[in-house]
Amino acid sequence: MRSFFLSIFLVIIGPISALAWGQEGHSIVAEIAQRRLSPQAATMVSTLLGPGVSLGSIASWADDARDARPTTYNWHFVSIPIGRATYDPTIDCKPDAAKGDCVVAEVERARKEMNCATDQA
Repeated sequence: MRSFFLSIFLVIIGPISALAWGQEGHSIVAEIAQRRLSPQAATMVSTLLGPGVSLGSIASWADDARDARPTTYNWHFVSIPIGRATYDPTIDCKPDAAKGDCVVAEVERARKEMNCATDQA
């Protein structure tokens, strides 16, 4: 009987935990990404974050900020159906007034803002 309840619990909780990477997953991916940066990109990251601050240490920032800023919720991902092999911004990145748009749109917006900031400097 005990194993039955444990099995039910695992069936219920398994899919829920599989939906999120958690802080550790984000940190691991960010550390791998940082090690693969070109020297110029690594310098820019150091300039933006400050000396000695790693991407892994701030990788879960979006998770932390999302509760306080619900309009950033969708900045965290893009949901593309498994059966489709291409990204279509008109379908996959529709703006939502309550949750924002997808990460692709936000990265592009940030890229433009950073270009404007460097152009003005």
